[in-house]
Amino acid sequence: MQQGDRAADQRDYAAAVEAFSRVIELDPDDAKAYNNRGVAYFHKTEFDKAIADFSQALDLDPKDEKACYNRAMAYGMTGDSRNALTDLSNAIELDPNDAKAHEERGLTYAVLGDFDSALTDLGAAIQLEPKSVDNYTNRGAVYAQKGDNDQALADLTEAIQLEPGKDQLYSNRGYAYLNKGDNDGAIADFTKAIELNPRKDEPYCKRGFAYANKGDYTRALADFSQALEIDPRNSEACNDQAWILATCPQEALRNGKKALQEATQACELSGWKNAPAIDTLAAAYAEAGDFDNAVKWETAYLKTPNLSPSDASDGQNRLALYEAHEPYHSAK
Repeated sequence: MQQGDRAADQRDYAAAVEAFSRVIELDPDDAKAYNNRGVAYFHKTEFDKAIADFSQALDLDPKDEKACYNRAMAYGMTGDSRNALTDLSNAIELDPNDAKAHEERGLTYAVLGDFDSALTDLGAAIQLEPKSVDNYTNRGAVYAQKGDNDQALADLTEAIQLEPGKDQLYSNRGYAYLNKGDNDGAIADFTKAIELNPRKDEPYCKRGFAYANKGDYTRALADFSQALEIDPRNSEACNDQAWILATCPQEALRNGKKALQEATQACELSGWKNAPAIDTLAAAYAEAGDFDNAVKWETAYLKTPNLSPSDASDGQNRLALYEAHEPYHSAK
């Protein structure tokens, strides 16, 4: 067993599998060896083998809380949220004070769309580990998914107070401010995230979006350009920049040719499956004076499944403009 433990500690998981396999050959009833080999398989991303070993460990020792938890994690990696939920519930029954099991079950409930149960479990995790930044961050994310932006902001603020030097926490809270419609709050948080880590593209992209919401298109374009300098494959930044270049109410900032280049790039990066990018492409064609293609792509956008009534209405209005050989320009 010591060789396997040592190999696992050194992250040589192939050697760990071999070592624990030898232990199992000597003692096929060693539940701990199956659990340990399952962990090694997990780290090798061989999740089906990990699940088989955790299952064998549980057959030998049904009260092995670690094996329950570990199998749940492996099920989660295969996308089997239902079995993961069952195992996490069993782990919690075996050890009600396992904060990590409550956290993971909460996240699994969120994946399944049961936000109330998710919040209950994440709340229990916070009670057990009140200084855990992850627990507050995760509960804040679930509150945001549920549409409770005030509670999301409260949890994300608590996470920042616990770890004020972590850039991602400011980005997370910036998203919550955006969802609430507080563009100034979002800009402040994304700016802080950028100060802490200027080499991430996402805060620039999101801050640009907030600037655009405020009508500060020059700063928005600068942020989208910076995001693309860091990651030229950021399809969201491509799309948002193209939208401004095609539809900006400030004539001096419009550029149909460049809008068309960026919009095409956004469509290519998203595999031509992103509805907003298709909508932007139509607007770019219209600004460039190619109304046949503008009509073609706006028509394609309007065929998007489950398009909201508001988005469909806006799209119909833009289509009417393109059919009349007029580009669409934002009112703000």
